[in-house]
Amino acid sequence: MSNWTWLSGLASDLNVWEDELSVVDLDAEHTFISYAEEVPVLQDLYSLSAVKNADVLVGIDFSALVMLKNLENRPANQKWILLAPILDFCHGEDAWPQKQVLLMAKEVQKMPKVALQGILDLFGPSEEVNQDLWMETALKIKPESIAKGFEYLAEAKIEEPVSVPNCEVRFGKDDEWVTAPAVEAAKSLLNGAQVTVRPKVGHWPMSLIG
Repeated sequence: MSNWTWLSGLASDLNVWEDELSVVDLDAEHTFISYAEEVPVLQDLYSLSAVKNADVLVGIDFSALVMLKNLENRPANQKWILLAPILDFCHGEDAWPQKQVLLMAKEVQKMPKVALQGILDLFGPSEEVNQDLWMETALKIKPESIAKGFEYLAEAKIEEPVSVPNCEVRFGKDDEWVTAPAVEAAKSLLNGAQVTVRPKVGHWPMSLIG
């Protein structure tokens, strides 16, 4: 039996979609790591045993960037699946200026629901129940923890090509949160990765992984 570990994206917990995501491999054991669990180990992701011992490690947006920034500790035979990975949130067409990202870090602490709705609106089409569940989950996370995620996105980036064999990278064509320039960046910077873009798919993990 293989072990899959799922790393949640910014302000999220993929555990809420466990049933939809686990079908990708019904014979595997699936472990879900919430965003709140990731924030304390951004610089040492592989200190989490579920990450270190995973046969397949999956990350989306924010957590995919964290994976790439911890690449040196990746076990040789571990497979990666990066869903809509962020490589440089503040560079390129459609990018958010760094000042705006840092402002978002402050706004999410003052008016979390308003700030989070601004993110959710960019995720692309999905059933209303998924949108409601994402927001409900996000509002349970401490705003200062979400702010740390925005501060991380303002600073962390992949600028030089890196070797990532045994890695699948998937984007959604209708994703307005991680947009087309990120696809081109992945193709040029993630050497050895298989990059695909799924039509009529937004930022939702169940659509990207299926």
